[in-house]
Amino acid sequence: DAGSLDYASFLGGSFNDLCRGIAVDARGSRYVVGTSESFDFPTTTGSFDPTLNGNYDAFVVKLIPDGSGLEWGTFLGGGGFGSDEARDLALLSDGSVAVVGEAESPNFPVTPDAFDTVFNNHTALFISRLSADGSQLLYSTFVGATTAPVVNPSLALDATDAAYVTGATNDSP
Repeated sequence: DAGSLDYASFLGGSFNDLCRGIAVDARGSRYVVGTSESFDFPTTTGSFDPTLNGNYDAFVVKLIPDGSGLEWGTFLGGGGFGSDEARDLALLSDGSVAVVGEAESPNFPVTPDAFDTVFNNHTALFISRLSADGSQLLYSTFVGATTAPVVNPSLALDATDAAYVTGATNDSP
């Protein structure tokens, strides 16, 4: 019913924060991704990374179903002056969260089993997976271009939780 509003809320800290993607689970919990410049952006104790690392970091939060607070919130980014931005997300059947975005930080967190652990450009596509409680980075990799950025990625999962990612680049194959 588009005639009523369940709730409305602000999400952010003292500086620039931008929400880019949202998903809803079967319980009604909302998951939101984006980018933050706020050292006081709401994160939770025990999350993967509760501290802003660079100029802008990607963030992932899970809201309590009634919107009254966070179940968990974490940053996802590297240090330095680069901007790391989560653009889209999808919820896997085990409750973990897949995130796709753009990284400008050469030290953006990747896991040892990553498809590509090497930051090749000033803006790289990343695909990451966080545990259901936001406390662990289960998988994270760079993907894509070597001479031009990959921008505006989006993400979808099929019935087997296989990830499909799209984006734009002017890099040559």
